[in-house]
Amino acid sequence: VPLVVSFASLPDETSELAGLILPSPTFLESWGDYRPRRGVEGLLQPVMGPLFDTRPMEDLLISTGRKLAGERIFPWENFHGLLRRSWEGKAKKPGTPAEALWQESLQRGGAWGPPSPPSAKPPAPLADLNFSPPSPPARKGEKAFHFFAYPTLQFFDGRSAGLPFLQELPDPLTEITWGGWVEIDPQTARERGIEKGDLLILRSPHGEVKAPAYPYPAFPQGCWPCPSARGIRPRAPSSRASRKTR
Repeated sequence: VPLVVSFASLPDETSELAGLILPSPTFLESWGDYRPRRGVEGLLQPVMGPLFDTRPMEDLLISTGRKLAGERIFPWENFHGLLRRSWEGKAKKPGTPAEALWQESLQRGGAWGPPSPPSAKPPAPLADLNFSPPSPPARKGEKAFHFFAYPTLQFFDGRSAGLPFLQELPDPLTEITWGGWVEIDPQTARERGIEKGDLLILRSPHGEVKAPAYPYPAFPQGCWPCPSARGIRPRAPSSRASRKTR
């Protein structure tokens, strides 16, 4: 690949290998829209101002298009202007100015009409599918157990784990901030002399995890869950990457 461009909001593995870094704002600083289903148009608006000298990727694409193809093809100054123009046709009310419709959409968080009446046609029957429950993997040794990582409310699969202010957001059940933990059922914790906060080292052929123990009765014995992306510290930009930021 002759040129790798990274639009990451924070330093990551891709930006360390990129030839050009153009940081984008996070989703909390950005405009956007989405359509979860037909008839419902959601409008995303920033909840905070830009913290750093970033620029949305959409703005960069529009400005590049204006220079390459001209303002006739790309008449918008930025993505916010494109978004407003596209919303003029999504929330139409006879006799209502476009500015009033835009402000109403901002207040409501989108535009949608009355719910469609339920269909009298019964749904098509589903195929009769039978699945046998999977057999759990064999546990070898007295200290073996089943470990799995689950997505969290703050970071889902880890895509926002590098944002420090989200790491400060407490977990709704444990109220833990920043660090991660390993959940263990109380009976197993008592049998092995493990108390809350004890540092555990979990090893497998794929690597190891170090995290404090958190006895929690929501999981069966032998299953030790761990929230994904908790405790990840922001990556420090390398000297190679820091020289290429705009």
